[in-house]
Amino acid sequence: LGVMHFINARDGWTRQQLGAASGQDAIAILRTTDGGRRWSLIAHTPSLVGSGVGKGGLTTGCDKSGIVFVSRSDGWLTEYCNGGSLGFLTTHDGGSSWAEQSLPASAASCSDGCGANPPRFFGSMGFLTLTGGGLLVTNDSGATWSVVKLPESLRSFSTIQYVDARHGFLVPGRPPVAPGHVLYITS
Repeated sequence: LGVMHFINARDGWTRQQLGAASGQDAIAILRTTDGGRRWSLIAHTPSLVGSGVGKGGLTTGCDKSGIVFVSRSDGWLTEYCNGGSLGFLTTHDGGSSWAEQSLPASAASCSDGCGANPPRFFGSMGFLTLTGGGLLVTNDSGATWSVVKLPESLRSFSTIQYVDARHGFLVPGRPPVAPGHVLYITS
């Protein structure tokens, strides 16, 4: 099983890895409403040897990287894709059905492969980092996302971490600053 994500003592989700090969990733999503005593299969991709769409609208395309929920109904499944698309799926029914969520065009353009890391929420405010170096913010629990303008020297970062809605840390990831030698903070 993957990392479990709970929004309270009873409601949680996890992603079960069913196999991966050549930019394809088969998973199942399970949910508990009793603190983990019982888990129910709510969505899954087709098998790796199959194609098409599985239960809940999931496909095997792209590597699945994380799952996050902000309420019993609203959540996101993040992916890394080898080219052409940015994998950022959303659900509004607790994970039973999934659809691609639109992001600002400047954030979603990638040709060599890109993806989204699981968003981090602090109440209705959330942060979404993209593997290509982008940063997006939401103030409405993920309904809409806006691009955060970073200085040119910080557009490629190796690590970004928010500890609350106001405070974050960023380690740049490309020359002239070697990764790990400089730490940027925001408040």
